[in-house]
Amino acid sequence: MGTVLLIRHGRTQANADGVLAGRTPGVVLDSVGKESANQLAQRLLPVKISHVVVSPLERTVETAQILFADRIATTLEDRILECDYGDWQGESLSVLATNELWPIVQQRPDEMIFPAGESMNDMAARASAAIRDWDARLALEHGEGVIWAAVI
Repeated sequence: MGTVLLIRHGRTQANADGVLAGRTPGVVLDSVGKESANQLAQRLLPVKISHVVVSPLERTVETAQILFADRIATTLEDRILECDYGDWQGESLSVLATNELWPIVQQRPDEMIFPAGESMNDMAARASAAIRDWDARLALEHGEGVIWAAVI
């Protein structure tokens, strides 16, 4: 079993504006997101990371590029893609907070199925399976002490 570094993408304007971006195309890092990714890149330099798995969203790819440039092998992985928020995608969090389903997301997320989207359980299952699969694969390839990163 290896060690996976789970790295969340840098801040976007959608984050700053309180919008649930989800899988919306064209959402990229803002200046704060780029700066925080650059700072993390410096902190990660001494860590021997063998491989990077990246969600295919622009903001995650951009974060991975800042963090690792071309110095570490990187693979896109659809199974770690953001939850499909369905009808909620692109909506303001302040508006969503008034939705009757909001308490479920906040208090019992395992029961949440987004309207015209996916369930939190399905998202968790696919992402967890991807992490387990990649960990086994990379441990076999690089040894049990492998360190790798997943940018989500």
